[in-house]
Amino acid sequence: MATPLDHATIGKIHGKAGDGVVHYLGVKYGVLSDRFASAELPKYAGEEIIDATKHAPAVLSPPDAVDMENKLIQLPDPHQFTERQVSDLEGLALNITVPNEATAASKYPVLAFVHGGGLMIGNSSWPIYDASRLVRRSVARRAPVVYVGINYRLAIPGFLSSSDLNATGYKANRGFRDQQLALKWLAKHIAGFGGDPANITLSGQSAGSASVTYHLQSEEPLFKRAILLSGSDLLMKASPPTDDAYDVACKALGLEGRPSDEKIKGLTTIAGLDMLGKIGRSAHTGPVVDGDLIKYTNTPDGLINGERKLPAIKWIESVMIGDCAFDGSIGILSLPPIPNGNAKRFINAANRVLTTEQAKTLVEIYSITLSTPDDQAHKNTLHFMNDIAFFAPTLAYATHFTSAGKPVHVYRFNAPNPWPGPNQGESSHILDVCYLFQNYNDALPTDAARKVAEGMADRVLAFTAGEEPFEVWRLDGGKACVFGESDIQVVSDTPEQTGRRKEFVRFADDVGFDKLDEVLVAMQKGS
Repeated sequence: MATPLDHATIGKIHGKAGDGVVHYLGVKYGVLSDRFASAELPKYAGEEIIDATKHAPAVLSPPDAVDMENKLIQLPDPHQFTERQVSDLEGLALNITVPNEATAASKYPVLAFVHGGGLMIGNSSWPIYDASRLVRRSVARRAPVVYVGINYRLAIPGFLSSSDLNATGYKANRGFRDQQLALKWLAKHIAGFGGDPANITLSGQSAGSASVTYHLQSEEPLFKRAILLSGSDLLMKASPPTDDAYDVACKALGLEGRPSDEKIKGLTTIAGLDMLGKIGRSAHTGPVVDGDLIKYTNTPDGLINGERKLPAIKWIESVMIGDCAFDGSIGILSLPPIPNGNAKRFINAANRVLTTEQAKTLVEIYSITLSTPDDQAHKNTLHFMNDIAFFAPTLAYATHFTSAGKPVHVYRFNAPNPWPGPNQGESSHILDVCYLFQNYNDALPTDAARKVAEGMADRVLAFTAGEEPFEVWRLDGGKACVFGESDIQVVSDTPEQTGRRKEFVRFADDVGFDKLDEVLVAMQKGS
């Protein structure tokens, strides 16, 4: 246990000493009266010593979710995580990691991170997000940072919405509102841990990155810089308000046909894990256009053409954005394989949305015919998902901010997954997090791969510190930083140089990203 920190606005707080760092774990930033309530900042009397030596319970989510994530990454020997308690009300917490030498006068840049997990699972306490090595590396660079991992409500508590809930005062997009409350907490209290509240970089991966892009609709400045790793609101689109998921949830809980007040009571009083078990994945929750936090739904072409200027253009300093060469590997969850039907699903969706000639070209680009072996057809459809849901958004956001005069740094993560499993040899989804946080460097196969991981961390840390991590992207011949198998190069951001599909880029120039996005939606609906 570290010596108690005498924090000016919180009081005394006990952290956990690490190797060159101090962790303040499970620091509560939000107080809840029930699972759907708006969270409020905690009040500190300053009389008790706060114990921040262990993680807070996870927000309501499957206790085995960490095993699911490790399996997706194909980690050969994942670090053990035994703290699997979950809580309806006690999970809104931060994990803060600071250099040993941090004081209230340090004013170190702050790197806040929003974990991924499809807005369904995830926990910044999982071993993959341990920031010890990342913070130590910042000290070695002589540009120390303070790291903050944010936990927020997920699934039903975080994103179920309906007219009944709204009428009762339960707002939509509660998980995103939790994140914004966490940023307000940092503005009030991070200085006492050695961080600069005026110098916060908000980062996220996958659904965490999508979360960050939704905060770009805020008129209020929430952070100084943004790092978007393999995810955006174009991946997790906000839908119009609807009662569909609410009705499904109520039916699963035996509340169908009951008066509104009984439905609300049933949803708020049933035991949390019991609720998750009964509803399962049948109620599809997610972002909703509420006219408040989320005002509209972006499209790739809309961002490129500047149909709406994101409010963040007025207050953000710079953006870093990138993708993995096969982020589409995560599509195994949203586009599961259909026995003897993968090729047909793709071809039918293309023909429904595009002209006959356009559909023919698209299926040729991805080498899919009705005679394509089923496993290969499925993988090829995931390559299409990769290109429209992960690669295209990087171009859309880079164009949007660059056109507004904001510096954008684009990267391409091409390092192959070295571990046994279906994605071995591919730059699969979530692998970038393993590289960034440095926690599995010892499991990488070569010194060169470890140096790539260290180089990725260095560039993220440089950006967080306000430095230029690599050349700024430009509309006319922009550059991208490519994290490869054994080296890092800054090259022209063209498909030929970065290993992306040139046929897709050329086809999208003719058809438009939005039309291709419609094909993906049609596939997900099974059209």
